[in-house]
Amino acid sequence: FRMLHLCRRSRVSILTTSVRAGWSLTLPYRPLHIPTKPSLHSPIAPSYDSAQVESYWYNWWESSGLFKPISDYHDVKDSNSARETFSMVIPPPNVTGSLHIGHALTNSIQDSIVRWHRMLGHNTLWVPGTDHAGISTQVVVEKKVKHDTGMTRHDLGREKFLENVWAWSRTHAARINEQQKRTGASLDWSRAVFTLDPSLSDAVVAAFTKLYEDGLIYRGNRVVHFCPALQTVLSDLEVEMRPFEKPATVKLPNQNPNHKFEFGVIHDILYEIKFG
Repeated sequence: FRMLHLCRRSRVSILTTSVRAGWSLTLPYRPLHIPTKPSLHSPIAPSYDSAQVESYWYNWWESSGLFKPISDYHDVKDSNSARETFSMVIPPPNVTGSLHIGHALTNSIQDSIVRWHRMLGHNTLWVPGTDHAGISTQVVVEKKVKHDTGMTRHDLGREKFLENVWAWSRTHAARINEQQKRTGASLDWSRAVFTLDPSLSDAVVAAFTKLYEDGLIYRGNRVVHFCPALQTVLSDLEVEMRPFEKPATVKLPNQNPNHKFEFGVIHDILYEIKFG
């Protein structure tokens, strides 16, 4: 418990606490510079204000460069090559909405691991980022456009719709990053990425091309879920299954409202074969 508690503190606070407690703590890592501590002379609040205190210290941690890898500093005395390197990329949250308690749990576990490696003196990097979540984001933006204007993406046009998608992505990515900061996640924000960044997109294309050329993935004919509203194929995770116990007719979104489509039946079709 004590070790985990120390991991959540800055390097300076760790050393100060150890002296006051009357025991010593030898860390293999020493800060390259000691940042100026925030002033603590302001009046103490009558009760603990978590929002004020946590943002206060987090801003100091980030502005002091405590979340950056040691190799980012040019005045380092010892050789970086002799240090063990630990790098981890955060599983990028989708920009479809906000973070939830599951993100807070997994981020806290990752943060503890990252801070532990920093305390061991390793050249440590934790990379933040967000995921564009293609179809899922398209769905939520289409719903918003429909709610706000009564228009579909086809009515709006490709360029205008893309403007709405990018605006949504920027707004929710900023909200997600702010939520992660509220959890105290020690991410290097100078390296924040988005899955549609050119460098990341190029890396994905290169990876899939190599996997295909090596015979590890292949293209084949499969039964797929085609969405008539989105006009694209969806994965099993993005489909809400609806069983039919008997034949039924159902209206479909973005289709003729006066027409119903038949489900729950199998048709036998007789094809005429030429020269048969």
